[in-house]
Amino acid sequence: MAESKTTKETTMTLDKKVKEVVKEVKRYFEDKVYKTVIPRNVKLSEAPSYGMPITIYDARSKGAKSYEKFAKELIKANENDGKGKHAK
Repeated sequence: MAESKTTKETTMTLDKKVKEVVKEVKRYFEDKVYKTVIPRNVKLSEAPSYGMPITIYDARSKGAKSYEKFAKELIKANENDGKGKHAK
């Protein structure tokens, strides 16, 4: 079934708001925000329903790849300074 025009407009409005919030968070917190963004993804929503992590449910999905990228970024940040981005 095709999406209604209203649903598409709502999704576009939501996406725009999400981008605005991300921009504001990055502006306010500056270098304390990680670069990797985890996008909305159907597979990410489905995985918990099946009692599985996304890396098992669909390791090739965009969401799984994003979480893997974030994990690598987090590990690298902690290796570099021993504290991570959020430490004072």
